[in-house]
Amino acid sequence: MPTNLVLLAVSAVLYGAIFPINRWAADAGWPPVAFAAAQLLLGGVALAAIERLRGNRLLRSVADVRSYAVIGALSMAVPTALLTATAGHVAASMLTLVLALSPGLTLLFSAALKLDRLRPRVAVAMLCGFAGVLLIASPWSHALSAAETPWFLVALLVPVSFASANVSAALLRPPEVGLGTMAAGLPLAGGVVLIPLALLIDPSLLPGTMGGAAVATLLAGTVVNAVVIIMFFEVIRRAGPTFGSLFHYVALPAGVVWSIAAFGVLPPAIFWVAVVVMLGAVAAAVGGPRQAG
Repeated sequence: MPTNLVLLAVSAVLYGAIFPINRWAADAGWPPVAFAAAQLLLGGVALAAIERLRGNRLLRSVADVRSYAVIGALSMAVPTALLTATAGHVAASMLTLVLALSPGLTLLFSAALKLDRLRPRVAVAMLCGFAGVLLIASPWSHALSAAETPWFLVALLVPVSFASANVSAALLRPPEVGLGTMAAGLPLAGGVVLIPLALLIDPSLLPGTMGGAAVATLLAGTVVNAVVIIMFFEVIRRAGPTFGSLFHYVALPAGVVWSIAAFGVLPPAIFWVAVVVMLGAVAAAVGGPRQAG
């Protein structure tokens, strides 16, 4: 199997583990935004230290600070905070579905900013994506309880943030900054951005009892996020962003499998229909990439 495909598949499968980890963190008593900030900061510091040992400077100019802050907030801080905040209220398998909207929204935003042409496949991707959301969120589907539905709708801001990050990266990323340095700077900046919000929501920043479960979920989230971002940026370096967009093909079903394995609860039949429809959205959005490697 080509190396690039292996890297992409492994990174996407690992990312799927974030969904049950977030649920376990909520059960362990972590304040959601504090948990998001802590894992991003720990991972960012570790990656920044590695980059420094390699002789690479994290900050070279004001443009670097701006790009890390904006892209880090949109790609790391906001999605991580939203996923951790909603993890205690919506089944982990349901939350994975929001990943399917990101590719289509990215193409839509790119077209709106004239970074890309508005193609028919963008319309198909968006229709499939929203059809999948409708299947899950509609009251008649009974896939979500009345208490879960508002939180699922909040989670839909995750793909909006991811898509905004993708567009921002095209506009703001300094060309002289290597992908390894960006991989270190984004989670670090994302964690810094979240600290004020975490303090505002819960000044304690830590669970009531910092027991084994709380520490384990923090370490697991930190390692998964750090490893995934390194591998994902390596895939982009080797094969380009188009090939990297295949990430969503694997991350969505991987998250579902991780969630079912972790909690032993099978989603209702309508969920699987939504998965097929939303994978159609991903296929329409990233259809036709050339495999490299």
